[in-house]
Amino acid sequence: MIELWTQDVDKIFNSLKRAIDKHIPLFLQNAGVFLDTTMLCKIHEHKAENYLVLKKPKGLESSRDIDTVSFKSMGFPNVLFPCFISRETEKLMAARLPEEFFFLQHRLSPRFITLRGSMVSFLVSNRRKLNICELIDISIEGARLTGKPLYEIKESDRIRQCTLFLTGHQSIVVKEFMVRNATVMRIFESDKDDGEIELGIRFDLTSSERRQLESLLKYLTQEAPFPLPEAL
Repeated sequence: MIELWTQDVDKIFNSLKRAIDKHIPLFLQNAGVFLDTTMLCKIHEHKAENYLVLKKPKGLESSRDIDTVSFKSMGFPNVLFPCFISRETEKLMAARLPEEFFFLQHRLSPRFITLRGSMVSFLVSNRRKLNICELIDISIEGARLTGKPLYEIKESDRIRQCTLFLTGHQSIVVKEFMVRNATVMRIFESDKDDGEIELGIRFDLTSSERRQLESLLKYLTQEAPFPLPEAL
């Protein structure tokens, strides 16, 4: 399943800039089929529009076949974005800077974007200081958070007393729910230099917690459907 990662202009720009600086290979695709590998040379501004300038692979039969580009972004698996070549020379190709990044997610249940104001508080392992982060999205399996932890957090760290504060469509309605145990599965480095990180956590639910969370997610989606897209 393909899910939306971000529409944040700065995050997209900085991720692509990192791909240039670190010489990260980009994979050209057509309808999910691999075509060739290339490198991103630069981001070029032309008439107030930003364009990606890519090396044209020698073995590429036609640049018109390209519809998607993917690459390994730091701290995140295989980012994808729509890409259509608008101009090319013998050695270079150009396409507009993407407005959205997606990623492949192998998950059993849908994930939902949370509304502004949704937060989460939690403790890590045996530490006593409470972390408070913004809740980005959630599923019955886990959630994605962003914030500045009070101390270092590592993958596989155990989370306890994870309290979710979910803002409903009517912003005055906030649903509170506690997951007693969870596990840090992934840590995503932020493009900002302010210590902010993104955390991917897995809920370790009891049968009772699972029923309650399923009911809560059903309520939120009935109030305002906001599931992430399953495909481009």
